[in-house]
Amino acid sequence: MLLSIINLHPVILFQLFSFFLALSMKSSTNHLRYVNRIHMNRDVNTYGYVYCLSNQSFRENIYKIGCTGKDPMIRMKSLYMTGVPTPFKIEIAQKVDNYKEVEKKLHKHFSSFGCERINKKREFFFVPYGVEYIRSVFGLVEGEVYKE
Repeated sequence: MLLSIINLHPVILFQLFSFFLALSMKSSTNHLRYVNRIHMNRDVNTYGYVYCLSNQSFRENIYKIGCTGKDPMIRMKSLYMTGVPTPFKIEIAQKVDNYKEVEKKLHKHFSSFGCERINKKREFFFVPYGVEYIRSVFGLVEGEVYKE
């Protein structure tokens, strides 16, 4: 078989070689894209921060409990817009694995233990027990405490 391929016209041989090379490159490129996509998704979707923010413009014991894939300071500053007269303060933040799931569990916990979620579409909670209770709950979460 190899001898019959060698005896092919040089143009046809070149076209066959180019075809197989292209298939090989495409497969390799697709594999690299797939591997990069896995690693990018893991970094973006898995590691991040859960945080608790307060704002002196809100009534007492109202906290924003959320998550971000960015630095919590960046998130805090992005929330300080025209609708909020004073900046937010980071009460506690932790870098965690699977931060979106951790956030859901924190929301479920606070909703289940006498903390009122002010708006189901927003991450603001009335926590009658205060910020120390929030810190103690965050202390149960495995992760690295954020330092400003």
